[in-house]
Amino acid sequence: MTDEKNIKAQDTGKRIDVSGLNQPKTAMRRSFDKPARPKRETKNPEEAAPAEPKPTIRREETREPVATPLFAESVEFDDSGDFSAMLLESEKATQNVSIKIGEKVTGKVVHVGLENIFVAIGPKIEAAIATREFLDQDGAVKVSVGDNISSYVVSMSGGVTLSNNAVQSFADAEMLSQAHAQGLPVEGKVSAINKGGFDIQIGGKRAFCPISKIDKRFVEDAEAYLGKTLPFLIERIEEGGKNIVVSRRAFLERQDKDSASQLIKTLDVGQTHEGTITRVADFGAFVDIGGMEGLIPRSEVSHGRIDKVSDALSPNDRVTVQILSLEVNPEQPERSKVSFSLKKTKPDPYTLHFDKIIAGQTLEGRVVRLESFGAFVQLFEGIDGLIHISELAESRVAHPKDVLSIGDPVSVRVVSVDPVEKRVSLSLREAVAKKKPGHEDVGTALARGQKVSGVVSRIERYGVFLELENGKTALLPHTETGLPKGAELARAFNIGDKVEALVIEIDAQNRIRVSSIARKTMEERDTYLEFQAKGKKAGFGTFADLFKKGS
Repeated sequence: MTDEKNIKAQDTGKRIDVSGLNQPKTAMRRSFDKPARPKRETKNPEEAAPAEPKPTIRREETREPVATPLFAESVEFDDSGDFSAMLLESEKATQNVSIKIGEKVTGKVVHVGLENIFVAIGPKIEAAIATREFLDQDGAVKVSVGDNISSYVVSMSGGVTLSNNAVQSFADAEMLSQAHAQGLPVEGKVSAINKGGFDIQIGGKRAFCPISKIDKRFVEDAEAYLGKTLPFLIERIEEGGKNIVVSRRAFLERQDKDSASQLIKTLDVGQTHEGTITRVADFGAFVDIGGMEGLIPRSEVSHGRIDKVSDALSPNDRVTVQILSLEVNPEQPERSKVSFSLKKTKPDPYTLHFDKIIAGQTLEGRVVRLESFGAFVQLFEGIDGLIHISELAESRVAHPKDVLSIGDPVSVRVVSVDPVEKRVSLSLREAVAKKKPGHEDVGTALARGQKVSGVVSRIERYGVFLELENGKTALLPHTETGLPKGAELARAFNIGDKVEALVIEIDAQNRIRVSSIARKTMEERDTYLEFQAKGKKAGFGTFADLFKKGS
């Protein structure tokens, strides 16, 4: 008879981890509440007299090795029934479930432990997935008992094991070949950049990922991926695992397909969603709302006119968008077409400022666009008005560029307002026509070099508009404020502030430009000249005169 040995098994309540037992595997039964049965006689004196009373683990029988699942059905341990039979029944239940490595399964969480989360994925069968895969940034578990989760089957050895991430333990060629055949993601670390792609370390194996397959988008900075551990799909494995080609792009596209099939069911026109800008083009910007990508047309980026979409948006910007249109592709949900609007999620400038635009009123603006039929002037952020070519000057104008340039500040008169079509007609001729001789307004004429005072009425990126004491409006350009280049005018000036300046230019359209720097320079010069004049008038006399006065 072979020597009997104490065999240790770890009891976790309703689940027993038997992975530590040596082959051949044996069926165990423990006795807790009932008194121990009489033991068989044995020639081994150590077994005949246990040192202290405690639950006894006895080997009832020995049989051939059986692949017992680590995470089988719940089993109550008592002296009724044959535990060996129960284990065998559990094995059969596992074998009867149609599960393959690489398959994506969904189940309900039945237990959350420190190391593993147990998921019921079928009748009488549980699978395990590492708890660390569901930890948030603070280390807290993101799932709880009763939640449904989906994951990939990565192992059937000793029970069903799941994983959302790649399995870095796939280090041998056989396991990698199995991952390739089943479409199972593997985890690899980007270790180096080489010609045309990246070196990827998967466990102890070296793989290659072409640069075009490291991401869904064009890669501008390859070094940004160095040192990162990422999931991949194996596309090719040859020469016994010596030649391995992987693709992260294929993994991401498969993820998008799974996400899109679920997300498309919940989308509807008019909904708002958070998303990330993935690409910017001349005609618009593409945004990903979590598995579904769509286009924000250029006309839907901003209420106001933009010269380039890239002036308003950049890749990786987080935005809130509204669904404009939706064309669902039932067979390929990831190919469904969605268009979004960014401007519809922002306040309508016409609602905010339209009451300030009244026919007959004079407003300040900036030329933003020149066309053959006229000039567009931005009155407020998102609100442009048109100066028809016939309203540019008293005389005939061949093209608006002969009178105005893009970026010019102008004073315009509101001719008409259409609140329905949201159109504003303006006139430069009526507002700032060149004054004829004998028609100068008394007390309002200004000249170059004249000192003026004004109150800040408007602040723009390029300068500050001042309402002068004579009722006219003047522009204090950023370069004439005395502030450092790039300084924010909104921090240095407030609406209503009084500013002292000097008129430096009055053009043909009667537009006034003033300067704080020139005003300060003139005052310093005037102070110096005044001091010199006083010195000459008082006189100092000769040294002899000063000596006589002192004596």
